[in-house]
Amino acid sequence: MNKNAVKTINVLTFCFVMLIATNSFAVDIKTTITKDSLKKKQQTESNLYLNAKEAYSVVKENSGKVLFIDVRTSAEVEFVGWTPL
Repeated sequence: MNKNAVKTINVLTFCFVMLIATNSFAVDIKTTITKDSLKKKQQTESNLYLNAKEAYSVVKENSGKVLFIDVRTSAEVEFVGWTPL
């Protein structure tokens, strides 16, 4: 095969792939995950779970008695922020 034929085949293949990718069909996806099941999954073995607001309240109210350990990654701290508490 000559170079022009190979280029033509490559271009046609690329166009065909792009055409398939842009003509996808929407599918109704039903999820089985609820907020309650997700919250249950995040709980510790002792069934302890605090959201961010609850954790802030506990640390703020008991500042001398609570040790707050932030276990987020450096990327999470960089993009989300950190607490001086």
